[in-house]
Amino acid sequence: MITRFWRYAVLAVFAFCAVLPASAQEEREVQWVNVTALHYAATGQKDKTNTLQQYLLIDEAVAEQHEDVVEDMKTFSTEFGQMVVNEIVPESLKEMEESLAQLKKMAQEHPEFADAYKEALKQFEESKKELQGMENPEASLSVDPAALLKRVTQIAVNKKAYTGFKDIGGGLYLVTEEPIYGSMSEDNFTWASQQGDTGFTWGAINYDGKVVIPFKYAYTRADFFDYDIIFLETQVGGKVRAGACGYDGRVRIPFEYDEYRGFCSLENDTAVFIKGDKLGWLSLDGKIKQPFEYTHAEEIGGGWMVSKDDRNYGIIIPDGTLAIPLKYKGFWSWNDGPLMWRHDGKLDVYDEDYKFVRTDPEPKID
Repeated sequence: MITRFWRYAVLAVFAFCAVLPASAQEEREVQWVNVTALHYAATGQKDKTNTLQQYLLIDEAVAEQHEDVVEDMKTFSTEFGQMVVNEIVPESLKEMEESLAQLKKMAQEHPEFADAYKEALKQFEESKKELQGMENPEASLSVDPAALLKRVTQIAVNKKAYTGFKDIGGGLYLVTEEPIYGSMSEDNFTWASQQGDTGFTWGAINYDGKVVIPFKYAYTRADFFDYDIIFLETQVGGKVRAGACGYDGRVRIPFEYDEYRGFCSLENDTAVFIKGDKLGWLSLDGKIKQPFEYTHAEEIGGGWMVSKDDRNYGIIIPDGTLAIPLKYKGFWSWNDGPLMWRHDGKLDVYDEDYKFVRTDPEPKID
C-alpha cells in the first residue's frame, strides 16, 4: 500500500528540486537546474497540479563561488519536500483506508477473502505508523523563496529562466520561454500552445547563453549534430513552413515547404519534404533532387516505392535517384530477394541494387 505514496512523494520532491544531469565542454561545465518548486513558492502559486516549469542554466564554476546560494537551495529543497510530504500523508492514508474498507466489505460477503483482509489490515497498520513518522507538523521554510529565486537567477549563465530545453550537442541547447505546466503528483506536462497560438517560439543558445538560432521556430522535428542540420518549422498566422538550419543558425533548407516528411538518408545527403500535397527529395543544402510531383512514398528495402498518380510505381534510392521507372502496378515479391514488378502481364526482375535482370511471365493464381 505504501508504494503509491512513494510514487507521489518522490515526484513531488525531486521533480521540482532535482539538479538535472550536467552537459560539459572542455573548458567548463554547465548544468540545467530545475527551480520549479522555488518559483512555485516564490510566486505564491496554489495549484500543484498545474505548475509552471522553470529551468536555469548554471555555470558550475560560478556556483562554487556562491556556496551560500547552493546551500540555501539544498535547505529549501529539504524543507519544501517535508511540507509536501505533510500534505500527501493524510491523502495517502485516506486512500488506504478507503481501499481497506472495500476489502473488508468483500470479506464479509465472501469469507474466502478473510485472510486477505487480515493481511491487508496488518500492512495498513505498519504503513500508517511509517507514514505518520514521516510527518513533521513544525515544518516551514527558513529561507525567503522569492529572495532565493532572485539570487539563483543572478548567478545563472544569462540570468534568464526557460520553461523547456533540449541538449542537441555541439554546445547548443534548444530552449523556449513558452509556458509549460506540470503536476506535482504525475509525470505529465501541458504546453500552452495546445491551448492556442501563444506566440512563444523555440531558439538555440550556447553554453554562454548567447542566442545562436533566433527565437522564431514553432517546432523542432529532428536534429543531427554529425550532419550539422536541425529540421524546424515556423508558424505564422497558423500557416506552417518547414525547413532546416545548421548549428550556426544558417538556413540550409529554405522555409518554404509544408512539412518535413520525417524520413531521410543523411549519409546520402537526402531529405524528404512535402509541398502542396506532393513529396519531393532535397539535398541537405536545399537543392531539388526529385521534384515535388510524388503522391506516394513508402519505404521499402533501402529506398522508397513512389508514385505520381497512385497507379504507376517505381523506386527512388537513398541518394534521390529514380532507380526503377514509374511504370509498374506494384511489386510481386520482396522477401530479401530479387524484386519482381508487375507490368503488362509480365514480371520484371531487379536485383538488390535495383539493376534490371530479366523479364518473366506473371504466374497465374488459381
